[in-house]
Amino acid sequence: MVRKLLAAVVAAGFTLGMASLALAGPHWLKGTTQQKFKKLEDIQEAMGSVMMEFNQRMTTMYFAAKGGNWGLAAYQLDEAQEIAEVGEMTRPQFAADLKVLKSANLSKVDEAIKLKSFDKFKGAFDDMVVACNNCHAAHGYPFIQYIRPNKPVEALKYTP
Repeated sequence: MVRKLLAAVVAAGFTLGMASLALAGPHWLKGTTQQKFKKLEDIQEAMGSVMMEFNQRMTTMYFAAKGGNWGLAAYQLDEAQEIAEVGEMTRPQFAADLKVLKSANLSKVDEAIKLKSFDKFKGAFDDMVVACNNCHAAHGYPFIQYIRPNKPVEALKYTP
């Protein structure tokens, strides 16, 4: 449902944006329709930007769960899943891996959040970290290694 809604919003925004650009006559967006789409595709967020947001969501989720703020942990998980879907759409070469991450790892994190069990959460979270780091290495980025954080990076209330 979220994916369909996101796709509809993106499509509507893109259509309106293209119409506005056509009327304004942008000088940077020239060529055939296919060339214009390619230019717009090229300026989409790269996977690195998507992963930085994913990183922030996961770190915030970890401290929310650790502090017993299960509502915030669940919210961050939902947001992480949505940003993974953005990655699937905008960078389809990573779509299969992101789908595996969601089904194999994020689903276990979700179960632990629903149980409000930090011990189960920590185990699922650590398994997810291993999966993420293995994926980074498989795609040629072995130097990108996420670690379970020692301290929060955001000014949020992590306790209920």
